[in-house]
Amino acid sequence: MKQHFLPCLLLFLTSVSISSCIGNEPANAECDIEQAWIHVGDAERVKAVFYHAYDTLLTVSSTQTNIVFSTRSDQDAIISTVPLFLETTAGAKVFHVDNNGHEVSFKNGSAIDFSNSQPVNFRVRSEDGHFQRNYTIAVVPKREMPADPEFNFDNNFSLTTVKDGDIYPYYKWTEYGIDWWASGNAGYRLTGLKAQPMDYPTCPELNTGLGGKHCLKLTTRDTGSLGAMVGMRIAAGNLFSGTFDTQEALGNTLAATRMGLPYAHKPSRLTGYYKYVPGVKMQDRTGAEIKNEKDYPDIYCVVYRNTDEQGNPIQLDGSNILSSPEIVGIGRIKSSDIDVSGTQWVHFDLPVAYNATIERADVENYLYNTAIVFSSSIRGAEFIGAPGSTLWIDNVKLECEY
Repeated sequence: MKQHFLPCLLLFLTSVSISSCIGNEPANAECDIEQAWIHVGDAERVKAVFYHAYDTLLTVSSTQTNIVFSTRSDQDAIISTVPLFLETTAGAKVFHVDNNGHEVSFKNGSAIDFSNSQPVNFRVRSEDGHFQRNYTIAVVPKREMPADPEFNFDNNFSLTTVKDGDIYPYYKWTEYGIDWWASGNAGYRLTGLKAQPMDYPTCPELNTGLGGKHCLKLTTRDTGSLGAMVGMRIAAGNLFSGTFDTQEALGNTLAATRMGLPYAHKPSRLTGYYKYVPGVKMQDRTGAEIKNEKDYPDIYCVVYRNTDEQGNPIQLDGSNILSSPEIVGIGRIKSSDIDVSGTQWVHFDLPVAYNATIERADVENYLYNTAIVFSSSIRGAEFIGAPGSTLWIDNVKLECEY
């Protein structure tokens, strides 16, 4: 079954090219860092500093401006001045910005002082000189998500920064100071509907959660005339541990939803509370009503290997998050168990069933990813669902064996 957490990336299927700096830019106006890498020494030194050799090379998404290389936390992993290399969009120029705001032209391979985990400022200017983008790059010990984390959605959300004329921000979520959560909100923004923050598929709901606090609200939204034109009429509300890259979705929409993040603990069960109300009209991609079928949400936890035998990274996405042979554990709610009345909070308890033995040392060295996924429409990846279907989530806990 295809992953349902795919936002409606409608503009990606049109002939319009959307720049990652500002929409509808002319040629040679992009100003992005696409990849960043550092050189810390030979293979033994890399192994002493990082969990994986590929941690020295980062692919930078089109919405990302804070670039962080995560090292081990022991003394041997501390580094200071190392050569830095940056790959940018065609023709762009990179400048190192000092503490006084002065620009110094950056040359690949220049030694940069990353001591004391301090971020270093860079500015990228487009080839035509009309656009620029500011970045920070840092090398810091990896921030670790604790065992048995709790996600109550009370105060971990904020609006994206309004910039470059973008007056339609959307909500994003962090957890324990980590960018743990992603959603399809960035894709929904490209539908041109000019939605307010609370009208996006994924948003908080204030003062209606357990104990009168806040909660998470996921709603399947109609995507308007552009969605109808390309046969992608809905966008399911979603939140998942991972990343979402609008630039990648230009060529491969399923690959835009990168599901799962490295986690140094072994999940045993996912628990929490939900409410759910299905939308009135279940519809197919053409908008035709599907009679005698009801919309359902989806909630699950997946654990999978993130490194192959040659040491290469493995990242599951919307095409294989529920089907990949790299999956070693899964816990998923059954549609037949869903209460669709929406009148009260319902407890869910999803044990993670493992199909293989995994070594604790491998888990603690971040060789496995954990994906926690919530969606308002179980068939959202097929653009099948009921507009208005709404899933509320609160007081989630990921219990771990260790």
